[in-house]
Amino acid sequence: MRGPSHLTSRFCVSSFWGHNGPDVRFYFVTIGEVRVGIMTSYLFVTGKEFHPERVRSGEDLWWSCSSTTIEDDSILVYVKGTGISYEWRATSDAEPCDEWKFACNVEHVRTFDPGISLGEIRELFSKKQWAAPYQNFRGYRSIRIPPGVARQLHQLR
Repeated sequence: MRGPSHLTSRFCVSSFWGHNGPDVRFYFVTIGEVRVGIMTSYLFVTGKEFHPERVRSGEDLWWSCSSTTIEDDSILVYVKGTGISYEWRATSDAEPCDEWKFACNVEHVRTFDPGISLGEIRELFSKKQWAAPYQNFRGYRSIRIPPGVARQLHQLR
């Protein structure tokens, strides 16, 4: 970090390694007791059988997530067969979980009605911009959404 030494001496920068090496996403600045991270948008992929609508009513606030999810991350929820149906916010950092690899607390932000379909997503983004929709999100439960793609998805409805 650059700047006057009286300011930078108050900052502690922590970095973490992602699965594919260092990633700027994992940089946090700690000022006193407050940790500030760079918000990331994720796509959680789930089926109707897991009842993601329960998050809206506050019944189910603990959800499987990426190991890199931190509090305040934005989460778009893709329900198989329906599309992106919800926006949630992480209200805790990811924690190891016996049932899933990692889980975090979430809260409902809004519902997309109608949902954003896979076809609509493919019309908006080329495979080069975001490859995951062209694989039907197969094998994924949590996908980091590229920042430019996330901005456009949030503006759709």
